[in-house]
Amino acid sequence: MQRFVSIPVVGNLLADRYQVIEVLDADAFGKTYIAEDTHSLGQHKCFVKQLSLALERANCPNFTRHLLTIEAQTLEQLGHHEQIPQLIDCFEYEQELFLVQEYIEGETLSNQLPTGKHGTWAPEECLTMLQDVLGVLDFIHDRGLIHCAIAPENLIRRQSDGKWMLLNFGAIRGIQNAPVTKPGQFVITVPLGTFGYLPPEQLTGHPQPNSDIYALGLIAIQALTGLHPSQIEIEPTRGELRWQHAVRGDIEPKAIAVLAKMVSNHAKQRYQSASEVLKALQLPHAVANPTLSVVGTAIEESDESERSRPLNRNSEESTEVTPQAASEDAARPSRENSTPKPAFSGFKSNRPMPSLFVVSIWAAIALNALVITGGLTALLHLSATDDGNEVLARARQEYHAGDFEDAIALAESIPTFSSAYYNAQSELEQWQVDWQNAARQYAIAEKAFQEQRWLDTIRAAQTIPEIIFWQEKSAPLVTQATAAVAGQTPQWLQEAYDRASERDFAAALKLLQQIPPGTPVYDTAQAKIAEYGEKERIKLKAEAHQLIQKAYQRAQVRDFEGAIQLLEQIPEAAPTYALVRQKIAEYREKQQIKGNRLLQSAYNRAKVKDYAGALQYLKKIPEHTAAYDTARVKRVEYTRLRRQKRKRTSTAILDPSFRESRPSVAFNPGEQLQEIDLSTPIA
Repeated sequence: MQRFVSIPVVGNLLADRYQVIEVLDADAFGKTYIAEDTHSLGQHKCFVKQLSLALERANCPNFTRHLLTIEAQTLEQLGHHEQIPQLIDCFEYEQELFLVQEYIEGETLSNQLPTGKHGTWAPEECLTMLQDVLGVLDFIHDRGLIHCAIAPENLIRRQSDGKWMLLNFGAIRGIQNAPVTKPGQFVITVPLGTFGYLPPEQLTGHPQPNSDIYALGLIAIQALTGLHPSQIEIEPTRGELRWQHAVRGDIEPKAIAVLAKMVSNHAKQRYQSASEVLKALQLPHAVANPTLSVVGTAIEESDESERSRPLNRNSEESTEVTPQAASEDAARPSRENSTPKPAFSGFKSNRPMPSLFVVSIWAAIALNALVITGGLTALLHLSATDDGNEVLARARQEYHAGDFEDAIALAESIPTFSSAYYNAQSELEQWQVDWQNAARQYAIAEKAFQEQRWLDTIRAAQTIPEIIFWQEKSAPLVTQATAAVAGQTPQWLQEAYDRASERDFAAALKLLQQIPPGTPVYDTAQAKIAEYGEKERIKLKAEAHQLIQKAYQRAQVRDFEGAIQLLEQIPEAAPTYALVRQKIAEYREKQQIKGNRLLQSAYNRAKVKDYAGALQYLKKIPEHTAAYDTARVKRVEYTRLRRQKRKRTSTAILDPSFRESRPSVAFNPGEQLQEIDLSTPIA
């Protein structure tokens, strides 16, 4: 039976560090989600990819690990480029592989490309995108690597500065690398989600640097024409793409020629490097000439659009505009003959990072043929009918507006086939918890406010989850409570200074942390919190070091209980706390071993009826060990047996008949008073 990866829950903590805040996707192959790095200052967001090793096949047991390792090594090598995400972490845990990288806040290119005749990009906007991405490709190719997965979903416009970032390095290949095949077998590596953007040589498993250029050229053509690669006609004799007639607006003929060369069907006829394309793009952005000249062939735009007949039999059907699509096109502002105004909405992509799979060459060719003949258009049409994300967005609005029941009903109405289903299920569970928590914390804040416990009011309100309805409801309470304590905050600040001068940074921090926002000394308090926090960390580190040294000394003399007691004095805030937990676990294990050995030694003494010696061993068994409870029982038993033995000995000495019945032996009372040498090593 196939093992499906469990759906991650929002709020889960991965590797005691990464807290899941949004699920992007979860399926049988793995998971992708956004998390917060709880170990970083400010808890920065990061992107997490998780793959399961349980799905690997016997004939390629290390395939998944190999792919993720390559991606991690690539990010580590290339991540210092400002337009490539940085690698944060890569680890394996319980048959799962994790790759953590920098999270890019922005909108993917797939959500910005036009889907029809309206909303096409202005030439200037397209040129900016090309130059931006070509710069990254030039950087990658110079290091002997090919991205192999250039597609709209792998490009994102960073919200902070508008730069185009390149994502997903799971399909990257070395320029000299060739796939390893068995005789008579073709094996190719095709990134999912990139069909339609792949050049012929990549479909046969032989990508070149200008394979990336081909894909980028198709994206630019899609931006200018609104045509997806599956809708572009193919010239029957040479196999070249015919898209020039669909370009809208005034554009330099040389720019058209550059794009045509980028997407040439033959790799040798394309530009051979990204830097070569960048050089060719140093030209004016627009001219008022409707005639487009490409590779020596003049094409009149109006005539060509009337004469051309698509090779794709389904093209008329695939380009048919539904009433819904028509209304969407009408609502979308046209970019034709206008200055582009890119909007940054902070969109988080719901697409998983593409996985890799191995297919035969014939399957690859068949799939690419499906794309060219309109198969992908049908998939896009199916995707367009999925309104799950819109329903989830409305549910979020209702939730934050305070209409909890309506929000739950909307989210529960999202069908299982929707791309938003997993997000909806995760958020439903979290909403229930957060709403109850918010209501509870608001009640606490309100009660504290009525009793004029101003700081308790502020503290309770600060713990209310980020639900707009509850935060707005608690805002008046916080405002009045803050005003009530504002006059006391200078005194708290001075007391914090006094505690810090005595090196009691913990007490100083406690005073500073109760100073609420909006008070006159809040900014000063925040600065001092950072300063005293660092000093407290240094102090804790020094104190922890001393306690660790003392614990080592106790452990050397096998006093593991004493060592543990010393280590347990070290607070969690100490920088070395992780090491402390390891040593405590180690000493507890050694303490168990010591207890078992002492118990065995007691058994050995009791076997020869040396109950006094057995009791001495039992008394040494430390508490909190598995042997301790047994030792308590045995101490009662051996004490009773020792008394019986002494009684028999005394009776034998006092009974005359006993003396007559045995050979006369000189009585040596010292035998009963012999000391036990406790320094003897334990058996």
